[in-house]
Amino acid sequence: MEKIRITRNCNFKNAHERDALSAARKAYFKIANKMRQVERHYREAASALEIDATKKIVAKGTRMADIL
Repeated sequence: MEKIRITRNCNFKNAHERDALSAARKAYFKIANKMRQVERHYREAASALEIDATKKIVAKGTRMADIL
């Protein structure tokens, strides 16, 4: 079961909390690499856009190439 695997090292009180935690971790893992890519780009190129604003846009599905 994927939910159990994703939350095996976490604390939760019941199945509802486990399911919510599993969903949150799965979403995080899905976009974590993209967020590192945004941070790497801003370290390399001194752009006027703020990193947090860009992360929000990218998290909503916009490609970085379309932003830059």
